Amino acid sequence: MVKGNSQALRTPSYISKGYVPSEEFPASAQNGVKYTGRFRAGSATAAFAYNDWAIAQIAKGLGYTADYNTFLGRSRNWQNIWNPEQHTSLAWETKDYAGFLMNRKSDGSFVTGANTTGSDKYFYEANMHEGSYTNTYDMATLISLMGGREQYVERLEYAFDKPCYKAPYWNTGSLINFTNEPAFQIPWTFATPEVGRPDLASKWANEFYKKYTDTTYPGDEDNGAMSSMYIFLNSGFMPFSCTNNYYLHGARLPEITYNLAGNKQFTIIGNNTGANNFYVQSATLNGQPLNRSYITYDEIKNGGTLVFNMGSAPSSWAQDPTATTSASSSQAASSTSSTVTSITTTASTPSTAANTGSTRVVYDWEAQNGKTGKGISGLDNGDTSIWNTSFLATAIPNSAPGSTVGLKGTWAVTYSDKTQFHITLPAGWATDTTGLKLWLGTSRASQTAEVRFSNGIQYSLNVTSTGGWYNVNWADKNKTAEDLATATTVSIWFYQTTSGDIAYLDDIIATLSTSNTTLTTITTPTTTSTTTATTTTSMTVPTTTTATTTTTVTTTQSTSLSTALSQQTTTDLTTSDHKYTIPYQTNNGLLWGINHRGNDAAVFRSSFQPQSGIEIRLYDKKGNLNRDGSVGTSTKVQIYENDAQISEYTVILYGDVDSDGKITAIDMLKIKKKLLKMPLTLNEYEAIAADCSVQKDGSIDVFDLLAMKRHLLKIEFINQN
Repeated sequence: MVKGNSQALRTPSYISKGYVPSEEFPASAQNGVKYTGRFRAGSATAAFAYNDWAIAQIAKGLGYTADYNTFLGRSRNWQNIWNPEQHTSLAWETKDYAGFLMNRKSDGSFVTGANTTGSDKYFYEANMHEGSYTNTYDMATLISLMGGREQYVERLEYAFDKPCYKAPYWNTGSLINFTNEPAFQIPWTFATPEVGRPDLASKWANEFYKKYTDTTYPGDEDNGAMSSMYIFLNSGFMPFSCTNNYYLHGARLPEITYNLAGNKQFTIIGNNTGANNFYVQSATLNGQPLNRSYITYDEIKNGGTLVFNMGSAPSSWAQDPTATTSASSSQAASSTSSTVTSITTTASTPSTAANTGSTRVVYDWEAQNGKTGKGISGLDNGDTSIWNTSFLATAIPNSAPGSTVGLKGTWAVTYSDKTQFHITLPAGWATDTTGLKLWLGTSRASQTAEVRFSNGIQYSLNVTSTGGWYNVNWADKNKTAEDLATATTVSIWFYQTTSGDIAYLDDIIATLSTSNTTLTTITTPTTTSTTTATTTTSMTVPTTTTATTTTTVTTTQSTSLSTALSQQTTTDLTTSDHKYTIPYQTNNGLLWGINHRGNDAAVFRSSFQPQSGIEIRLYDKKGNLNRDGSVGTSTKVQIYENDAQISEYTVILYGDVDSDGKITAIDMLKIKKKLLKMPLTLNEYEAIAADCSVQKDGSIDVFDLLAMKRHLLKIEFINQN
């Protein structure tokens, strides 16, 4: 599927340019496949990108990291045809908005004269208004491109509020015809967390609902499209294509029951339903208050009861009170196409909220393939908080030392407090000595910084600045080259000037972290299995629930410890006097990153390079001293200095579910038993070890079973990072 539909059925220009040129209308051929007259260049670019995103999710679930990164990068190609200068300014319109998807020619220029009302030659059964809302899997970027949340709401309401929508039939003179498939999802974008206005989703879902009569669909039935939509409108939710989310608008009937597999049922109850009562006042799911505007497919398939309490007036239910209303996030990563254009957004005034904790942001990005200017940066999880830190490689190598290409891969950016932050260069990108260039804002950081290597060495860096650009130069190139050769990661720390905080840092912290026991992480895929290790010892670590000896595994097992693993991956470099080194990742008393084929106890102890007076003691799951066995899950690592214990860690070896230090068929059997809901007792560390797929999402699922099978068949070993 990945190599077939997602490669062979793309046009050559989409692969090479990152978009389908307008000259390819009305039909094209790829590998002998003739596209029909329904092919439109604008629709094709947006749809190809959507399909690439969907395939990326499949690749991610199957553990195909390279394919995941390829298709995820291509899923951003829709931005290549976003024209910020395209206006809708017809004589009869009362407002003029700028920024729409629009076709580009082969030479990169945008076409002009698009039809903003009915279907046209650039979008199939759609116009540029409808086409611009196609790629709803990236709402954060879409909102940003349209001018921010407030502007997004305003212009979408404007597009919906046309006289043609009073008619009970399809009227092609509309700006957005939500009774036709290309626009089916658009009303429910109001209910996404990024927009946070489920009341408006209810309002426009009701307008859709009113178009159904006893004898008429509001559009062509199209093999069940309209009848399916009628069921969703009555049920109170709408699924988003290729996602796990069903967005809520409220029930229209007193009760609907879905009969599911395994003799399960999912029931929707509507209290106080009626023709005028289409706004949700409150909701519960399985008896618990539901304060979000969506439910998931998993919540439906497991069975249960969803209750809507309806009313005639808009309410504040599930609205985000902290929502920003300005364009505040630039795109996290560009397409792999060489024609990607930098997207400029406007940052709002920094917040004055005080920072009380730590924030770690992990994201993927690529600079513009070696071009000059700021690299495209941002958040990749739909968050719209302000981000004004950009990166540009001056000579960090890609395939050969000294090559001037754009950086790419996973970067960890950590804000310890308002006075300092650091970036962590991933493995493979920190192997040269020629420096780095970063955008931090004018007079925001000091002229000195520190470099800290994962092999325990750290020293000062020279920093020069021009405007808001900061040039990071290695202090001692000869020494640095030697250190880089043995370090898996490099961390660069920056400090504020006396004149104020680092640019926009308040806004990031206020949005992502408001408590000193909360550490917010935004995780995106890694380029290689080693790119997520970071090197910091001064972070504020969130409080974790104390592990019990054993626990019966449920669907929510070990959330505190697994969350700690996903939230922050730190490495204890050395003690202050270099008496020992921990060459593995540690956090909250956990230690992981051990090679499953090199976990002999004696080798493991020696890897700490203990100096005189330091002893490394290992204890197995039962508390027995482990002198010559294997180090695995639940192993206690105790560090002593002159017979006094100074620290302790518990090992996590992903895939080692029975704590014997090996990954075998017995471990896979335990995961199978969990999936079959058979009796199974694991301690908290074993439950974490069972979450062994690439995602490491805090649950045990079929992807973990697949990862075990691939490991045992020696197709792809389980990633221990």
